[in-house]
Amino acid sequence: MDEEELSLVTSKSKEIDLENLSIEELKEHIQDLKSEIERIQEMILRKQQSIKSAKNTFGNDD
Repeated sequence: MDEEELSLVTSKSKEIDLENLSIEELKEHIQDLKSEIERIQEMILRKQQSIKSAKNTFGNDD
């Protein structure tokens, strides 16, 4: 598990009581979640590129 994956696991463990947040805090939380989604999507793309590169280099042995 690399540092990014560990960060994802620890961020999942943070539970937030959304009911008690103000509108502004909810908006900030949404922005944080959007940033997290973008980071995860970038990580997925990097992993897909690594897999594609490995398959091109070593052959496709599915």
